[in-house]
Amino acid sequence: QQLQQQQQEPLSNSALPFHASIAATAIAAERRRGSVPAAARTVRCEDHFEAPLVGRRDAYGGVIVDETTTQFPSLPAHFATSLDLSLLAWKAGNVRGVWLDVPIEKSQLISVATDRGFIFHHADKDHCMLTRWLPSHEASTIPPNASTQVGVGALVVNDDNQVLFVQEAYGPSAGKNIWKIPTGLLEAGEDIAKGVVRELFEETGLEAKFEKVLAFRHSHRAPFGKSDIFFVCLLRTSRRGTSDLKLQQQELVNVKWGSYDEFLKQAPYPSQIPIWDAFYRSCVGPDGVVGNVPGFTTHVKQGGLDARSSKEYLFLPAPAPAPAL
Repeated sequence: QQLQQQQQEPLSNSALPFHASIAATAIAAERRRGSVPAAARTVRCEDHFEAPLVGRRDAYGGVIVDETTTQFPSLPAHFATSLDLSLLAWKAGNVRGVWLDVPIEKSQLISVATDRGFIFHHADKDHCMLTRWLPSHEASTIPPNASTQVGVGALVVNDDNQVLFVQEAYGPSAGKNIWKIPTGLLEAGEDIAKGVVRELFEETGLEAKFEKVLAFRHSHRAPFGKSDIFFVCLLRTSRRGTSDLKLQQQELVNVKWGSYDEFLKQAPYPSQIPIWDAFYRSCVGPDGVVGNVPGFTTHVKQGGLDARSSKEYLFLPAPAPAPAL
């Protein structure tokens, strides 16, 4: 989430000669002083790898270097030359933070960057992001890696006021005859409403309509020192049976429609765990109807003033539930 707030602006073509001019001036000055790094003094490349890396400015005085802005050399020695020259240029140009996004197929370059003060920020299946803060007189303001994962739970209610429950193939509840609602994690850039509908369909083959967020829980016990926000969402469907549902076998072993009251009594989960007991009971209205609580609904708004801004999703209080007849 913090990384998405970095409004990245590519350098225009007119800005590139200025970038090169800064590099040339800085390198010439350093060579006169004899302080150009050894790699930059001795390595000569046939494929223009002695030029500084090309990046794009971000909105915070930094530079982002990735495969969309530059061609990473394959040989560590060539990369060392380019990176040394780049650091000289960036410092001369008063660049603050450097974001270096190394693709997995060029992972041999990572040690070159860490030898020059870069540190790991985050990694995905096909890349590793490293950063370096350049101003020596200021503390780094580079935001840390995302600290929180976002989970969703599908509280699916049919026309008979029954709720869909599943048993997991793996995880803490596996093999313990524990029933739970379908759950999962949001993907990057995915809205809560769309994510919970997707997770439900992937795990059970059931299509249902998102109505509102009923409650959420914030925890700090997610894997690898992360926090977790879990949203339970009310979904509606007219389906009743389970014979035509398609379970995701690597995730689930059983599915049923059942009584929410019976679920609340299930031990040890959720009835004997105070946080979950209170959490799931909050999804029942004063009239005893599942989901008959105010909750929050989705409102889509433009995310900024310019045409490039993406849509943002606001969750605002839903209209008060209708009184029971």
